[in-house]
Amino acid sequence: DINLYPSPDVENKVLDYPARRLRGEPVAYITGSWEFYGLPMKVTPDVLIPRPETEQLVDMIVDENTASDLQVLDIGTGSGCIAVSLAMALKFASVTAIDISSQTLEVAKRNAESINKIKRNIEVYWVEKYHYREGIIEIGRRLHEHALQIENPFDVNIPIDHIRRITKKH
Repeated sequence: DINLYPSPDVENKVLDYPARRLRGEPVAYITGSWEFYGLPMKVTPDVLIPRPETEQLVDMIVDENTASDLQVLDIGTGSGCIAVSLAMALKFASVTAIDISSQTLEVAKRNAESINKIKRNIEVYWVEKYHYREGIIEIGRRLHEHALQIENPFDVNIPIDHIRRITKKH
């Protein structure tokens, strides 16, 4: 028995997607996913849509870091696209991702879960907004000294001068 008619859910989506797009909603938010560095990433309006320029940042990091015991701290992880991509590309890296938004971290955790099934090398932490600097220092203490700290400052809702100060070795 073949059903030639779509389910009501499918029919609603087919009718809803064009209307949302005509209202200016990005395709990534409509579909709930976006490809980044060859990997499917979950996205919601709680995170910025990963940009192609950020893939260049990941390429640079991968090319310049070949240590077998590399520890990476992704500050202001957003969707987790940088952390997840580095965890996949850097064979033996341990990656920690932090952010101040619990909604954002839910998206990052979902993206990290797919990688953790394969490699188990991503941890995602929430840092209270008003204690961002102290949170980074505390996580740094727990994880010892990171060989590599990454921020994508356009995705972080704090001034760039502050980011530079808190990411110096402590």
